[in-house]
Amino acid sequence: CRGMFLGRTRYEVRYGRCPLKREKANGVTPFERLLERSRLCEKQTRQTFDAFDRDGISPQLRQARMLAMGAANSGEWLTLGGYRGVGKSHLAAAVALHVMQRGRQAYFRLVSELLDDLRDGHESGKYAAQMKFLKTVPWLILDDLGKEHETGAAYDYLYQVIDSRYRENRQIIVTTNARSKEELASWGDNSFLAPLISRMDEMGDWAFITDAKDYRERIGRVRREAAAIK
Repeated sequence: CRGMFLGRTRYEVRYGRCPLKREKANGVTPFERLLERSRLCEKQTRQTFDAFDRDGISPQLRQARMLAMGAANSGEWLTLGGYRGVGKSHLAAAVALHVMQRGRQAYFRLVSELLDDLRDGHESGKYAAQMKFLKTVPWLILDDLGKEHETGAAYDYLYQVIDSRYRENRQIIVTTNARSKEELASWGDNSFLAPLISRMDEMGDWAFITDAKDYRERIGRVRREAAAIK
């Protein structure tokens, strides 16, 4: 089996059809296959680090971008907190795209939707497979943690996932609208959040963005100005 990798000829010895030829025949690249399973929406597929607006951003947002780029390469945990609309989810999506371009699976999910999936899985018989995937996918991004207003059972689902990834040293990227660890701890079930915050402290960095303007408004303004010039 012969194919090209980074400009060099690569040979693989396997039984059966050549997977590289099959990918070429189907018109699907390895990155596209990973992207299909990532749950990133179409807009997020363009939210790379290079696409992140760096003009006039605040010192905290600049630090958050640097930490996100570092986490994408190191595999350490990262929690991005702060006001809504400052670019936290963009940075989290950029991490997912970065690692998938390097052949690793990433899974991006809004926490409230993830918990809905697990509840539905209990009823449909898919719960065990869902939990196994969430515990073992190489990179897990949990978006908008802390405002779920869920029951104890829902927090137990999430705790199982996070604790398993903690013990197996698998990365998690978290975004939250909380502006400090103390604010996050005050939301929801403290029996879940307190040990989660402790694990976050041990496994990686925190970046709280409280000095930035609304990122979406800034992007919209740049787009409108560019359209006016044309």
